[in-house]
Amino acid sequence: MNDDPQLRREDFDDCFAGEPPTVSADGDLTRGRHLLRRRRRMAGGVVAGIVAVVVLAVPLLTSLTFPPGPVDPAVPTTVRPTAPTPGPTQSTGQEGTCTGQTIKIADAITDPARRPVTDAKKVPATDENGDENLMITVGPTGEVLLEEGRRDSSENDVTTLRPGQLKIWDPETGKRTTVRGPDDLHADTQTTYAAMDEKFVVWVETPDTTVGTTTWELYAYDRATKKISKVADSTQTPSHGVGKPEAIPVLWNGTVFWPEARENPDGGDPLINIYRRDLASGGKTRVAVRNAMGPAATDGWLYFVDYQPGDKKKRGVHRTSLTGDRTELVHQDAKQEPSYPAATGEISAWSVGPELVVYRGTTLIARLVAPKGDRVTDVTAGDGTIGFISGNGGEGDPEWNYLLDLRTGCSLHRLSDNDELAAVIATGRTVAWAGPDAEGNRYTWTVGRLR
Repeated sequence: MNDDPQLRREDFDDCFAGEPPTVSADGDLTRGRHLLRRRRRMAGGVVAGIVAVVVLAVPLLTSLTFPPGPVDPAVPTTVRPTAPTPGPTQSTGQEGTCTGQTIKIADAITDPARRPVTDAKKVPATDENGDENLMITVGPTGEVLLEEGRRDSSENDVTTLRPGQLKIWDPETGKRTTVRGPDDLHADTQTTYAAMDEKFVVWVETPDTTVGTTTWELYAYDRATKKISKVADSTQTPSHGVGKPEAIPVLWNGTVFWPEARENPDGGDPLINIYRRDLASGGKTRVAVRNAMGPAATDGWLYFVDYQPGDKKKRGVHRTSLTGDRTELVHQDAKQEPSYPAATGEISAWSVGPELVVYRGTTLIARLVAPKGDRVTDVTAGDGTIGFISGNGGEGDPEWNYLLDLRTGCSLHRLSDNDELAAVIATGRTVAWAGPDAEGNRYTWTVGRLR
């Protein structure tokens, strides 16, 4: 008998998912502060803290819902350890060949003329009605997902959420394409995380305004049929006081991946699996990897952080083939657990405390070290590039945007002159980064293409 509630649940018309962890099931104070700052940047600056939330209303939704279908649990993966190949040398962060180098993040190239980005354009701050645009994410095509007309408010420590429309903005033509129109809005929710590619847009809606989100729903928009489908939602609460951070969906080749944290029947730390669903066919919900979190999908591989409840020392990064049964150990650190995994082609990267480690396949090709007291967070991967933030991570502390260019060497660039409220996304041949405006009181996003 299948004891996985995700796989044997029969009372939902839609695909069901539990709560995906962002990077770790433990969530320390620094990470909590960082998530709070990211919520403010990416989802409209909702006031943080414990606040009352208006009961979720259910308006008419002009959408398509996946029909219920059978669930196909994946065969548990078998880890075949492969020893990483380090061979580190010292580097100043200037151009060179990435062959196991150790790079000081403080030595990054700061000259804007040397940035490997061209045709940079500012993301419009308002729509045609003068309403503020909120940048949600950017796709590998260079298109930007915006939320228009969002009007949240806060009074007496109670936040009222008023979501806006979702539209795809094309920087080349200026055209806007509606994804979520006025008839598709769920009152008293906010849109947090999203992903998009040439075929689909996926996003998460939640009525929560705290860092430890407890309720969310995952939706998908088919760009060919122009239909919205509900893919998953959360119902369970992990045990032992572990918070339920935001769902972060991952798209690859028409398939969406998400993690689920659920209560351990033995009373221990929560159990976490990664699930997948083919959006094009609306087919079976499958277990992609058991006892894993932090999915990152790329060209035939799914990278993940091995999750052994209660034992951080066993949390390594593996990759499993999406077309076969091959699984490899890529990285393991007995002292610190990996976070924010990202991957593109044969290149993968993630943070380990104050360091960013970069692999080609299972071979270590670069280790970037932050100044003492700083961390590396928000790692993303594009075509031969790695974007990340480095800084202290505390409220009001300095943070910077960085881009590591691996296409012709091993050059590290700082993308902005501001030292706070950093944000950067590398995807495909697109790079987007943000910082305060001249007055320092709102985010201004820039999106460009690799040279």
